[in-house]
Amino acid sequence: MSSHRVLRCLSTLPSQSSRLPRPTNLSSFTSSFSTTTSLPAAAKKASGAAGAQKGKKTLRLSKSKKGEAPKRAPAPGERKALRKRIVLSNTNAFEVPGIRDWTADDIAEQSSLGTIVGLPGPTVDSLRAIEAFKATQNWSFFARPTTLVRAETLDLAKHIKNHNKKTLRRLVIGSRGTGKSILALQAQTMAFLNGWVVIHIPEGVCA
Repeated sequence: MSSHRVLRCLSTLPSQSSRLPRPTNLSSFTSSFSTTTSLPAAAKKASGAAGAQKGKKTLRLSKSKKGEAPKRAPAPGERKALRKRIVLSNTNAFEVPGIRDWTADDIAEQSSLGTIVGLPGPTVDSLRAIEAFKATQNWSFFARPTTLVRAETLDLAKHIKNHNKKTLRRLVIGSRGTGKSILALQAQTMAFLNGWVVIHIPEGVCA
């Protein structure tokens, strides 16, 4: 190698006076003071704002307002009484003219077949007391309690009229909706009209 090339390489080396850059002091880097919320709180707030922007409905339960009466729990037996409550008259229904009340004298009259008769007020009170009315009989559709006299009704009426203090047992059978409970109600009505003591067991179940 020629001498002038060696001299050129030596001239490119750093001089002794040149120094390396001073190392940075790591301890000088400290975290700055911040008042931002924590990550979970910030994420929760962001999700709530996003839900409100998307139009999502949220259910907010608030306490009762001042001045409002607090809701009370139903008293024992109140729900059952409301469920078994039966309305026997409808003020919005048209009154059918010409309907006569059922009496003890005409319960077995053949001329009553196919006619609609009304139940007298005192008898209605007695029937209500023994729970003879049923909620499935649609009494609330009419202006007052009435009933249709059928052939089965006259058959029972004749036995009640001419009982001669003899025991009479009758078993009423039929499919649902044929009028079994109405026939039992008619028999109880005729018994009350004749001054009998009626014992009714509502919702009786054979053991």
